[in-house]
Amino acid sequence: MQYKKDVLRESLLVEAEQEFFEKGYLNASLRQIAKRSGMTIGNLYHYFESKEALFHELVKNEHENFIYMMKHHYEHEFVLDARGSGDIRVWKGFLRNFLSDLKPIFTKRFLIMLDMSTGTNYENTKGEFVQFVSAHFLEHSKDAATARVTSPKFAELISRQLIDGIMYAIRSVPDENERLDLLTDLFLFYMMGINEMTKY
Repeated sequence: MQYKKDVLRESLLVEAEQEFFEKGYLNASLRQIAKRSGMTIGNLYHYFESKEALFHELVKNEHENFIYMMKHHYEHEFVLDARGSGDIRVWKGFLRNFLSDLKPIFTKRFLIMLDMSTGTNYENTKGEFVQFVSAHFLEHSKDAATARVTSPKFAELISRQLIDGIMYAIRSVPDENERLDLLTDLFLFYMMGINEMTKY
């Protein structure tokens, strides 16, 4: 019986993802999500007490995992393994494997959280992520040489570009492997750029 409940709950999340993606949070309908899932609105409320609760369940992992990635990627073995190499192909290989492990972050749900969340507790997440990534860039450029060329405004600029680039990749590339390749190149571009700036 629990198995059936889990299947129905997952069905609600899948259909909610499509509804929120198509209409955004404000215009999404719980009644339509229930209908898409083949259940009544009353049955939906057995699983989620509100539209906000359903939205939170849909995107919370993407939120937590992105923060985790930004806080801990420099501890990951791919950085330790690639750090001694000047070969961009080595970096690309390690980075692709790292992002592959994190692939569940960069899904349609991530895009929904950043771009379709007006009216929820997540509506400012894109700006928060930009500030978080900006602070991260500045943290990695604390030495005197890099500080000359990495101002807070520049850090914010490249952070906005990175977040927008991730959103573009999710929105425009439906194939997961192709999207992973694109995201690998995007992150590599930023990592290599920052590394080059630290040389001067």
